[in-house]
Amino acid sequence: MRDWKQRAFVELAVACAVTLFLFALRPVSAACARHSFWKPIAALGTVSYSLYLVHPFNLNVVGMIINKAAPAAPLAVKLPAMVALQILIAAVFWYWCERPFLNRQSSSATPKAHSMPLPQTGAASG
Repeated sequence: MRDWKQRAFVELAVACAVTLFLFALRPVSAACARHSFWKPIAALGTVSYSLYLVHPFNLNVVGMIINKAAPAAPLAVKLPAMVALQILIAAVFWYWCERPFLNRQSSSATPKAHSMPLPQTGAASG
C-alpha cells in the first residue's frame, strides 16, 4: 500500500520541478523561438496531432518497409528510420487532410481599425 503512495509523491514532485523549471525559462522563450534550432521542433509540433492520429495504423507497414529496405541493419538504425518514416507519413497527412481545415483569416477579411468610424456618444469630446 505504501509503495503506490511513495511513487505518486515522487511523480508529483517531478511534475512540480518540471513546472517550476519551465516557469523559470519563460523569459527566454521568445529568444529560443527565433533561433534556427527551434524550427524542426516547431514543425514536429505542427504535425504532432496528425502523428498521433496516423501512427497506430502505420506501425506494421513502417516496420515492414524498414525491414525490407535494410534487413541486416541493427535496431539502433532501424528505430530512427521508423520514427522518421512515421513523421513523414504524418506530415503528408497533415498537409492533405488537416491543413485545409485550419481556421485562417485572410488579410483582406481582416477589418481595418480606421475603416469604420466609432459611434459618437452624447458627451462632447475635446
